[in-house]
Amino acid sequence: MSLNSDKERAQGGGNSPPRLQTQPGGYVAWRPRMSVWLTQRGAKDVHVKPTLGTEQVWKDVSARVSLCQDEAFARALADTGVGSSSSTQATPVLSPEAKDTRRELTTAVERSAKVYGWIYSALPEELAVQVAHIPTGWAFGLWQWLERKFQSTEADGVWELMAEWTALSQTSDESFDAYVARVNRLSALLEHAKEKPSPQAYAFAMLGKLQPRYKQVVLALKASDLLKEPKSIDWSRVVENVNDFERGERRQALASDDAEVAAATVASQRGSKQRGWSKVVGTKPSAS
Repeated sequence: MSLNSDKERAQGGGNSPPRLQTQPGGYVAWRPRMSVWLTQRGAKDVHVKPTLGTEQVWKDVSARVSLCQDEAFARALADTGVGSSSSTQATPVLSPEAKDTRRELTTAVERSAKVYGWIYSALPEELAVQVAHIPTGWAFGLWQWLERKFQSTEADGVWELMAEWTALSQTSDESFDAYVARVNRLSALLEHAKEKPSPQAYAFAMLGKLQPRYKQVVLALKASDLLKEPKSIDWSRVVENVNDFERGERRQALASDDAEVAAATVASQRGSKQRGWSKVVGTKPSAS
């Protein structure tokens, strides 16, 4: 039961948000799942849009909302006859416009606080202790802190990303789809750091760094119109063509394996027949 709960929590199953994993690639996989999970629960992008501005704006607005809630509570007490008449007189009478403004601010602050709680509950313990400096309830601040930490947008991180991009190449035991995932992940990180690879650089990383056995399909793609304009390449069709090439390779490998098995079976049968005939005539099998 505990194992199933952990799996559901990691994947965002049930009422629990998907849990952030700190191993390499964990944040990249977690971020879109968490965004979808939050959207389904009415986050309305409060964690990605600086609706409430900077940290100081958040503090001021949330403090004002807290004061308004205190005033509303005092008014409710006065309406029920609880509390002194002086507290009733101190409570201002609001215009409809002022009420709408308070309601809008209160909704925004409450939504941010709820989203902050969901994001915070998705963090592992070693990360949760590192966000104490972020005002509680400021969802945008917490989300931005995670992006800066994991997507390496600082100068040193950008250099590391560019070095990794330059060194990109498909490994000998890596499928094309797995390599494409690596290229896209790194391209997204560079784009976030405002160093998005050019269409030509992206195309070279996708097809120019493949293993030599893909040379045939790459040449075929170059001869077609698919790669004519780097800015408008339909990468879904390119991936489909390379996947077809890989499937052809697998079929050939299976056919070759079947042929080897058939040849070995025939050789074994011939050897058995020769040994059987030798017993009948009383001679030893020939060396051949």
